[in-house]
Amino acid sequence: MILNVLGKFQIGQNCSTNKASYSSSERAHEDQSWFHGLLPREDINKLLSRDGDYLVRVTEPEPGMGLKTVLSARWKDKNHHFVINEKDGKFFIDKVKFPTILKLVNYYVAEQKPVTESTEAILMTPIPKQEWEFKHDWITLGRKLGEGAFGGVYAGILTLGRRRYEVAVKVSKASEVTKKIISEICKEARIMRRYRHPNVVKFYGVAIEHVRFTVITITHT
Repeated sequence: MILNVLGKFQIGQNCSTNKASYSSSERAHEDQSWFHGLLPREDINKLLSRDGDYLVRVTEPEPGMGLKTVLSARWKDKNHHFVINEKDGKFFIDKVKFPTILKLVNYYVAEQKPVTESTEAILMTPIPKQEWEFKHDWITLGRKLGEGAFGGVYAGILTLGRRRYEVAVKVSKASEVTKKIISEICKEARIMRRYRHPNVVKFYGVAIEHVRFTVITITHT
């Protein structure tokens, strides 16, 4: 397997340690099946297929704006992407404010109220992570193997349930995650998912749940 990683890690470090500056309660939404991390809009638009479908992700809405948490939902055959704002420790999209992003999402689901008056979008069906989306804390980095165009290549261990796989991990030279970098890596992963050939490295999955510094693409030989 080969993994691509954005960010700086120490040898033996688990890839789950680099997280946003939210408290544990504020990050509770990251543990939900409908949280897709840094998955870009190109992939999101394919996951949202029916009115009422929804998920939460992280993206850079505008260049230089920085990474923001976004609620994506389909309504009236159109995909809408709502930036979740934060002010004074409260999270909101429209007028109603909440102590956490999880409570915000749960409110709109339970009350079946439109996320915004202009879109009238209602959250009905959560879209879970796909079989090729993995968690960062399943990967542990080991010794450095070499250097590539993307960055340093390290030995690593991928743990899936009770099974452990030896992997190669590419650590990016990029100092920060940008929308362009994320898009390029996920585009490569999207292409790899289409290939099924004995002489081509088989795509295994991608781990992009965290809001900063880690983007991992995983392939299996």
